[in-house]
Amino acid sequence: MKRKKMMKDKLKFISKKVGIILVLYVVLMAVFTGAMTRSYSLNNKRIVNHVYESAQTIEKEGVYPRVILNAEKAQLDNFTDSWMLTIAMGIDGKTPIDSAMSCYYKFNEDSEDKAENLLSVVRGEKTEEYEYTRYWHGYQVFLRPLLQVFNYEEIRYINMFGIMGLFMIATYLLKEKIGAGSAIAFVVSMLMSMIIIVPMSMQFSSLYYVTMISIVLLAMFSKKIMKKDLMYVFFFLVGAFTSFFDLLTAPIMTLGFSLIVYSYLELKENSIGKNTVEIISKSFSWSMGYIMTWSGKWIIAELITKKNVITNALDQVLSRTSSQVNEVSISKIDVIIKNVSKYIEGLNIKLILVIIVIALIFFIIMKKKNSINMLPTLLVAFYPIVYYVVMTNHAFIHFWFTYRNLTVSCFAILSFILYTIDFDRYKKRTT
Repeated sequence: MKRKKMMKDKLKFISKKVGIILVLYVVLMAVFTGAMTRSYSLNNKRIVNHVYESAQTIEKEGVYPRVILNAEKAQLDNFTDSWMLTIAMGIDGKTPIDSAMSCYYKFNEDSEDKAENLLSVVRGEKTEEYEYTRYWHGYQVFLRPLLQVFNYEEIRYINMFGIMGLFMIATYLLKEKIGAGSAIAFVVSMLMSMIIIVPMSMQFSSLYYVTMISIVLLAMFSKKIMKKDLMYVFFFLVGAFTSFFDLLTAPIMTLGFSLIVYSYLELKENSIGKNTVEIISKSFSWSMGYIMTWSGKWIIAELITKKNVITNALDQVLSRTSSQVNEVSISKIDVIIKNVSKYIEGLNIKLILVIIVIALIFFIIMKKKNSINMLPTLLVAFYPIVYYVVMTNHAFIHFWFTYRNLTVSCFAILSFILYTIDFDRYKKRTT
C-alpha cells in the first residue's frame, strides 16, 4: 500500500512538472511569434537606408576579415551578417506575421557570396525571392529596431558595450558567489574563444548574450530558483532562447556554462551520484527547450504560410547530421580533430599547458579534501564532442566557429582543477 502511494505521488509530481513545461512552451511560442511579428511590422524605409550604409562597410572589409590574428579562428563572419541584414529587409509577406514566419530574403543568382548579394539587393538589381523558414531568426527582434536608427558599424559599437559589460558583470558575480577560481576559469575560457572579436559579428553575438545572461541570472537567483524547485524550468528556458536566437553557431556554450555554474553554486554538498543525476536531468531539460522551440517554429510557420516548412527543415537536419560533404564521406573523428585543432592552435595550447602545470603544482601542495563529489562536472567537458558527432556535416564545414563549443570543455576542466585546490591553506601559510 505504501509503495503504491509512493508511486502515485511520484507520477503526480512528474505530471505537475510536465504540465508546467507544456504551459510554458505554449506561452513561449506565443511570445516568440508575437515578438517577431512586431519587429516585422516596423517601417522598412529606414531599415533599407541603414542596410545600404552597412553594405558599404561589408564591401570594404570583405566576407571573412581577420582580426588580431591571421587565423581562421579570429575571422569575422561578414558572410552570415550580410544574410542577416538581407533578411532584415524582407517584408514581402501579405502580413507582418507571414513575413516574420517566412523570413523572406532576395538573392541574385550571379552573386558569388552573401556579401555581394547584399549589395545587389540594396542597389535594386534583379533578384529572386526566397524564404529562410527553418530558424526563428530571433535576433531580428533587436536587429530590425536597431536598423531603424543605426547602421552596421554603429550596431557593432553598441554590441561591444553589451558583450563586454556582461562579461565583466558575470566575472564579478562568479568571483563573489563561487570564488576566484571560477572567475579565473571563466575569463580564460572566454578569452580563448576570442570573445574580444565577438561584438564585431552579429552572427556570434546572440550566443554570448544568452550564455552570459544565464550565468548572471544563476549567480543572482539560483537560491530562489532552487527553493521553488524550478531549476528544470530555468534550463528549459535557456534551451528555448538558444534555439530562438542562434543559427547553430556554438549552442553547447549556453548549456555547458549554465550547468557548470549551477553545479558549483548549488551542488557542492551533494554526493557524486546525485550530482550526476542532476547534470543529466538538467541537460535533458535544456535539450527539450531547444528541440521543442525549434520544431515549434516549423509547425507555426507551416500553419501560417501554408508552405512545406517541416519537410524542408527535416531535410536540412538530415543534411547537417550526415557524414557527407559535397558527396565526399567524412569521419566523425576527423570532425572532432578539426575542431579541437582549431581551438588549441597557436597560443591557446601554450596557455592551456602553463595553466595546467601551475594548477597541478598548487593541487599537489594544497589539495582540497572531499572534492570528488564534483567529478560529474567533467562530463560536461565531453558535450562538445557529442555535438560534433551528431552535427557531423555542419561542424566539419563551419569548424572555424563551431570550435567555440570547446570553450565549455575548457571551463569545465579548469573549474574542477581550481576547485580541488584549497586556497584557504595558501592564505594561512602566507599570513
